[in-house]
Amino acid sequence: MIDVEKRATVLRFSLNLEMLASKILSYLLNVDEYKTSYSFGNKSSSLSFNQKLNLLIDNKSITKDEKKKLVAFASIRNQFMHNIDANTFEEAFDHIDGLEKQMRKIYPENFTEDDDLETCLHYCVRDLHKDGVLILTSFKGGLDEKMTTEVEAKFYRERFKGLQETVFDSFNRVIKALEEQNVETLSRENLTIVLKLLKQRTITKDLIDQDFIEEILDLLTD
Repeated sequence: MIDVEKRATVLRFSLNLEMLASKILSYLLNVDEYKTSYSFGNKSSSLSFNQKLNLLIDNKSITKDEKKKLVAFASIRNQFMHNIDANTFEEAFDHIDGLEKQMRKIYPENFTEDDDLETCLHYCVRDLHKDGVLILTSFKGGLDEKMTTEVEAKFYRERFKGLQETVFDSFNRVIKALEEQNVETLSRENLTIVLKLLKQRTITKDLIDQDFIEEILDLLTD
């Protein structure tokens, strides 16, 4: 008799990890909609889970050791999806050489005398899924670099926009003051000083400081 409940649990976990891998790679490669893409959607051309993991390794978004956990989970998933005789975790693990030993090394706390082996292996599958999510959503390598670049670009765009508005406002006020002055009484020396002050302070926020603006206007009227 097929145990649908355990298969459904493993399938749900598997779909979750597949979705995360596809989303992250789509983000890294600027793919707008992963569900309809040739590489990450549900088409026959779509990459396998293992191929997606290899791309993430190449990008340094995950490590080779981290991939081992994700591959271990994928092997369990394959047993439940393709082996009709794998109705329990014990039966699934029996068909994967060395996996139980690997789990005992990675998750020794899951193997206790109080629980039977089936329960212990169930805990391992649960933890493999949890760790898989953490691995795929950790910010390092290419993923960290792209996110950092985007955040910095947004910050500097906003800063430049604010600076630009500030500079334009300051120059407009100075230009207005110049227009209101009698050209004959305008000191060439003072005008030079004003322009130098504006040049020196165009990268600082004190251009919008009222005292600084008044200082410039005073120079024009000395």
